[in-house]
Amino acid sequence: MLNLKKGIVLVLFFSLLLFLITTVNSATNPATTWYLFNTAVSGAAPAGQILQSTQSTMNGWQPIKTITTAASYWYSDTQTGTYTAGNWQFILWTNTPASSSVIRVEIYRTNADGSGAVLIGGQQLDVITTGGGNHASTYNYNGVAAVSLSSQRLMVKIFKVSGADATMAYNTNDFPSRLLTPAIGTGPTPTSGSTPTPTRVVTATPTPTRSATPVPGGNLALNKSVTVSSTENDGTPGSAAVDGNTGTRWSSAFSDPLWIYVDLGAS
Repeated sequence: MLNLKKGIVLVLFFSLLLFLITTVNSATNPATTWYLFNTAVSGAAPAGQILQSTQSTMNGWQPIKTITTAASYWYSDTQTGTYTAGNWQFILWTNTPASSSVIRVEIYRTNADGSGAVLIGGQQLDVITTGGGNHASTYNYNGVAAVSLSSQRLMVKIFKVSGADATMAYNTNDFPSRLLTPAIGTGPTPTSGSTPTPTRVVTATPTPTRSATPVPGGNLALNKSVTVSSTENDGTPGSAAVDGNTGTRWSSAFSDPLWIYVDLGAS
């Protein structure tokens, strides 16, 4: 069993480490999570709404949009820099449609005015098979090459391929339809558009990872038993916090309290 004092010290250590990592990330890197929201974007066509890195104060099953064969679009503000090669992911919150409903989500890089769209990844899912009631469907885009932007935008395109219409919600909080990017290389940083937030100020410093702070005697937490307060989804389990892989991560649900406990097995 874990000695109580050691357990308390370990929990405090990891809490401090996670706090420092979060603080450094927010101070030096732009967001790697982009939330869909219902504010109209300006200066880009086809007409669409914004991708934003901050969460709104809205809750509940709102705003909503019916997904039909006519595509809907969301754009980030303009960015300059590079996303590293890796896996992209999109989380789409929908109701359970009346019958089969195949929804496709595509991610693009575009010029500032929306022209010159270059596909980053695309996937389609039958959302009636991914859950019941109001639920999240996870779209995975694996093995994407590095994506460089030069005063360009990220764009999300959503449309129905076949079947019944589905209703999506995207309030950034309890129903947060959103785009998750890989880690940042150099940039991206905003060059125009909406007012920058502190999370988009960048230096050339790489994104800190859990292995950035060496532990005397090696990584004592590597592959140890982990208990967490919650997980955001199956792709972000607690075990990812101690697997030694900088390409994986633990992410909690959007509710307090949030904590992680690692059993080192010491007596």
